[in-house]
Amino acid sequence: MRMTEVARYLFIAADETDMSQAVAMGDDNGVYVNIICYNRSGSNPLTVTLQQSTDLENWNDVADSAGGTADASVTAVGHFRIEDAYTLRVAAPYVRLKYVGSATSTFVIAAQIHTTKL
Repeated sequence: MRMTEVARYLFIAADETDMSQAVAMGDDNGVYVNIICYNRSGSNPLTVTLQQSTDLENWNDVADSAGGTADASVTAVGHFRIEDAYTLRVAAPYVRLKYVGSATSTFVIAAQIHTTKL
């Protein structure tokens, strides 16, 4: 298992969309994500979505086993995870996180992408 910190004390402003750096999967095909919210103002959530790419140019959301999007809704100060029975299966060679702030809330977060062999 390998852990890559993709955000440390990252400020997400209201209505802001931001992306983490890409993480190469190497020989791994499984991912889970830890998100820590240190500070939050406002009442709307921050959505953090796991994305994948084959070429570092075109990105699409990773699906969970139920066919939904692999994401987390950060609603309070605390710890959140993006996972699917612990680990999401990913076929692409690169992953990243997409952070989408809401209209009236700001956040300070940290995020880690963990990759592993399934």
